[in-house]
Amino acid sequence: MSSLPSPGARVPANAIRAAVSVLIVDDEAHVRSYLATLLKSIGVTETWQACNGEEALEMYRAHRPTAVLLDANMPKMAGEQTLQRLQEIDVDVAVVIVTCQNDQRVVRHFSALGAIGYVLKFAPKEIVAAAIAEAIDKLIDCEQVS
Repeated sequence: MSSLPSPGARVPANAIRAAVSVLIVDDEAHVRSYLATLLKSIGVTETWQACNGEEALEMYRAHRPTAVLLDANMPKMAGEQTLQRLQEIDVDVAVVIVTCQNDQRVVRHFSALGAIGYVLKFAPKEIVAAAIAEAIDKLIDCEQVS
């Protein structure tokens, strides 16, 4: 994992987020590119992209990112199975589900499986960026406390 500033240090959010690395997993290239651009806009500079669950597992093992943005619906290996397999690699994996499904049952389902957040990928970009920033900031706060 990336090293984060010491607890109590007053550092701008974008500077803290620059220490975060994120794996973006989505079967659509334009969505991966869009999410990478949004991550950059909130200060995350290190990202990797995977087009399916199998590639995500390989990239997670190779890079051990701080967080994973994971599409819920993908061919080959769905988001649910990918999340479970990521948890087999790392029980503390931080996964934010990114999907176009605006359904509270889906939110609850992925939360029960251990996802730390849920983002609607086709919401206005400001909302998507804010939701991702909030999830990452919560993750950073938890890491600084532990």
